[in-house]
Amino acid sequence: MSTKKYPNLSNYKTIAEVIADKIRQKIIDGELTPNERLSQERLSREFGVSRMPVRDALYSLEKEGLVTVSRRYGAKVCKLKLEDLQEIYSIRVPLEEMATREGVKRLTKKELKALTEAEEKAAEAIDIHDIDKFLLYDRQFHFIVYEASKMLRLIEFVSNLWNATEHYRRMYCTKIGRLAVAKENHSQYLKACRKRDVERAAELTREHILETMNEISKVLQD
Repeated sequence: MSTKKYPNLSNYKTIAEVIADKIRQKIIDGELTPNERLSQERLSREFGVSRMPVRDALYSLEKEGLVTVSRRYGAKVCKLKLEDLQEIYSIRVPLEEMATREGVKRLTKKELKALTEAEEKAAEAIDIHDIDKFLLYDRQFHFIVYEASKMLRLIEFVSNLWNATEHYRRMYCTKIGRLAVAKENHSQYLKACRKRDVERAAELTREHILETMNEISKVLQD
């Protein structure tokens, strides 16, 4: 199981990974906006480290699709075009349908318990409108199933696609009524997993991804 891209799966991280986590969270939280310049000097001072781990962190985030780095212009927060976002979400559909089908087949009792706990925590976050916690537990919820598939390359591909659009998912969550829709989706998805209804779980995965893509697209168009 990979420990780099999923929340709460590893207690050890390098300095560069810790810095990448902090920059990533700032992007997701909207503190760093699309096209904003990321000065290595400023980040080094902010985190109290040399430029090397900052540079490594930025290159890591570039691989995730959150940052662009060039020798001429330095580093900037990525700004997705509408067509780029739609391409990413369209690619997610077949990959996550596959991960869902394979994962639901292999879910253990322990993983079903963890899935239930993640669903409950996500629901609690929705009730108090805590977007940070919801995004954390929503991701945890889906990746419990994906990781159950044991298809490590597939999981890595899906994780990278999630990272590239994480800050746009926040747009989706801040829209009135969207969290309530996510809550109902989680409930139905959990029921399908408990029944081992592979096709229903895959159908819900597809519907949720496409709905999220459409809602974010509306925001970008506006």
